[in-house]
Amino acid sequence: MQLSDFFAPINLTNITIFFLVFIIFDAIGSFIAKIINAPSYLRPVYWSWGLGIFVFLWFILHFFLPFWPVFVWASLIICGLVFLPSYIKDRSYQSLINEIIRFPYPVIFLLILAKPLFFLLSSPPFYTDELAYHFYSPSQLFSEMRWSFIAGQGLYNMVPKFLNTSYWLMFSLSKTYVTARILHFLLVFSAIYAISVFVKKKINAHAAILYSFFALISSSYFLYHSTLGYVDAGAAAFANLFLIIVVDFLREKKKNLMLAGGIIFGLTIGMKYTILAFLGSMLLVSLILFIISGKAKKFMTDNFRYSVFAFILAIVFG
Repeated sequence: MQLSDFFAPINLTNITIFFLVFIIFDAIGSFIAKIINAPSYLRPVYWSWGLGIFVFLWFILHFFLPFWPVFVWASLIICGLVFLPSYIKDRSYQSLINEIIRFPYPVIFLLILAKPLFFLLSSPPFYTDELAYHFYSPSQLFSEMRWSFIAGQGLYNMVPKFLNTSYWLMFSLSKTYVTARILHFLLVFSAIYAISVFVKKKINAHAAILYSFFALISSSYFLYHSTLGYVDAGAAAFANLFLIIVVDFLREKKKNLMLAGGIIFGLTIGMKYTILAFLGSMLLVSLILFIISGKAKKFMTDNFRYSVFAFILAIVFG
């Protein structure tokens, strides 16, 4: 292939590759959501849970295997064979379609932004540090054999990071940076969509429409930062989603929210480690409020194993 192929715009080939990968990730995420009985308003982000598991799998595999397409495709096919049968049998995809039908406004707002969105997603790497460490160069993608944590070879660059590793895997499959930009954008959009659905369920539809409008249409930063190789937009969107889950947990005291919160916490930390300052302060304030409520001791005693499981999930996904 030519070097210029890495800078190809959105086309039928890379869209098809991304769609196939998305379906497999959504199948994995839906399976996890079914096990932990995740709240329905998180349906738009289930696919990111599948992505998290796939990245965790490749974090282990990359100690032994390079990011070559044959290996990445083989791992995807195996995941598909394991999770797609139940995904199709249970019609888990239908819940995502139904969610969009019930609350289509974020998608409608997205259609309004279709022209600038296409241009930004098709852009070659142009922002500082995109190719420095967020994006792999073509030569590095095909020459790197395994993780290297030797400081002289770039310790910071080689530290496994959830979103960066996702980019590298998408490069391997599509040979273009477009799919990495689509992946980052979809993470941000999915988090905003999930928050909108939460607002709709807990407040009303008008508030949810206003939120999605201001988040997607009126924000001058949304399109630009969500399509960059920088991970900040994805981390910020998922941090806000984690805040929503914490608020919901303080209100409902449901065990499944602890598990879902552990997954979102892990994904957020995996995108950008420095966001731990925000998440840590949020957890501290939430813990204080939980203790003040007078129900913390009994709840944690009765559900200690869920706390441990949530912690394990945060580590796996982070």
